[in-house]
Order: sequence, then C-alpha cells, then structure tokens
Amino acid sequence: MITLCHKVKKDEISRPLVSQLIRSATSIGANYMEANQAESKKDFYHKIKICLKEANETKYWLQMLSKADPTCSEMCRKY
Repeated sequence: MITLCHKVKKDEISRPLVSQLIRSATSIGANYMEANQAESKKDFYHKIKICLKEANETKYWLQMLSKADPTCSEMCRKY
C-alpha cells in the first residue's frame, strides 16, 4: 500500500486521499497485532471487527483515489 501511495502523483485532490488511505490501511495491521494480544475472546473479536471496518474504509479510499487519478486505477484494483 505504501508503494502504491509513493507512485501516485500528488496534487490538491489526491494528497488528502493518499493520507486517509495510508491511515486506514496501516490501522488494519496495527489492530490485528493488538487482537493477537487480546486479554479475552470478547476483546479479540472487537479488535478483529475494527480490522474489518478499516479494511472497508481502505477499499473506499482506493476507489476514491482511482477516480481522482485514473492513471493509478489499475494499481488500486490490485489491492
């Protein structure tokens, strides 16, 4: 994901999209790491649910970035 973000041309439209994309995408891994250290099953499921929400948000930002910069739409689809 970070490699993709490096390749996107930065302009006033794509810059905030890339920023949001990086935040949501990296949050998936961070919450997954936390889930693996959960203190209870309830805590584990809660953290995994957050991972799913962040994955959906990441998908949204990829779609927005693809529309903002059609030259990277093929790369966005790979994710």
